[in-house]
Amino acid sequence: AQPPSRTADPAVAQQSAATGDEGAEADASAAPAPEPPQSAAALKEQGTQAFKRAEYTEAAALYARACALEPSERVHYANLSIASLKAGRPMDALSAARSCVELDSSFAKGWYRLGQAHQAVGQLGQAASAYEEGLRVAADSTAMRAEFEKGLRALQQMGLGHGEAGGRLREAEMRAQAEEEERARQSAAAAAKARSRRAAEARARANGDNGDEDDEEEVAVAVGEKSACPRPPLAPAQP
Repeated sequence: AQPPSRTADPAVAQQSAATGDEGAEADASAAPAPEPPQSAAALKEQGTQAFKRAEYTEAAALYARACALEPSERVHYANLSIASLKAGRPMDALSAARSCVELDSSFAKGWYRLGQAHQAVGQLGQAASAYEEGLRVAADSTAMRAEFEKGLRALQQMGLGHGEAGGRLREAEMRAQAEEEERARQSAAAAAKARSRRAAEARARANGDNGDEDDEEEVAVAVGEKSACPRPPLAPAQP
């Protein structure tokens, strides 16, 4: 004999379908939504906040992500260099600093980071060269020049090359003094030129005023001369 066929109850089937849909929706709602991509600027700001908290490894990771998003931005590499240095990874700091100055050799902060990194790995001669180049490109920044000179003094105290750092520091100071004197000379020359121009304009104005007064005097004299002319004699009175 054939077994009795099982007929599905429509109400039960409908309830099962509804339960299955609810389960799927529950699973979908439980899945975490993907995080929106972050910009390099946002990563840089997060890295700066981590750096201020002395969380240097996290800061370096955030700066590295910013570098990946904006590989042509020099500041990201300078930040990555100092964060890596603080995190105890001087070779990573050196690599980031090199990338920074390769992107922009006129960026003084990049040369400072490169000097710091070379100094950290014991490459004192390269550190002195980086600080010296930084002094050259930071001619208009008193604060940065002070930092480079401080770095050279530190190398001198470390006994770089039996006085090599001291010699470089003296050369840098002499060059800085010469540049400062040249700027002062140019400023004095510009001031003298401006004073000369103002004096010439004042003389021109004075000459113009005197000319008008002379004209007025000539008119007055002419009028006086006419009034001083003798009048014709009066006719004699008739008796």
